[in-house]
Amino acid sequence: MQPGCNSALLLFLLLTTSASAQESGGSIRGFALHFRETTLPANTVFSFVRIVISCGHVEAINYIPGDWYVSTLRPPLSSAPQYEEFQFASEAVEFYAGHGASRMDDLSSFNGAVRISVQDPSCFDLTVVVDDELGDEGPGLRFKRSQLRLLK
Repeated sequence: MQPGCNSALLLFLLLTTSASAQESGGSIRGFALHFRETTLPANTVFSFVRIVISCGHVEAINYIPGDWYVSTLRPPLSSAPQYEEFQFASEAVEFYAGHGASRMDDLSSFNGAVRISVQDPSCFDLTVVVDDELGDEGPGLRFKRSQLRLLK
């Protein structure tokens, strides 16, 4: 399936689920993930954002930037080297730029893009990795839970 098809299908499912929840008087639970600081160092671009969640769950993808695509995964089930450090995580969401012209230099488009629920507050944690997989050297930025905000 083409990356654009995945995004379109995800958007369709999100809209129909959201509409059904509103019709039944329900609402989407959880917290919207936001960055405390969205400005990156000068001349920094990125094409990849990975959000890793421990003891939590991705409730919804609220926004996908134009010409980007998204995938959800379960790091403990993956043997790929990039997930080794996340072997005890519950879930992850990865956003990828469609091509070099889609790279970004500001994280504000990702504020509120993902809705997360906390399943166990005693072990809940978040890590966000921002990098550029389309260029020679990416920023390799890591954001810990204390650098992020969860808003109702």
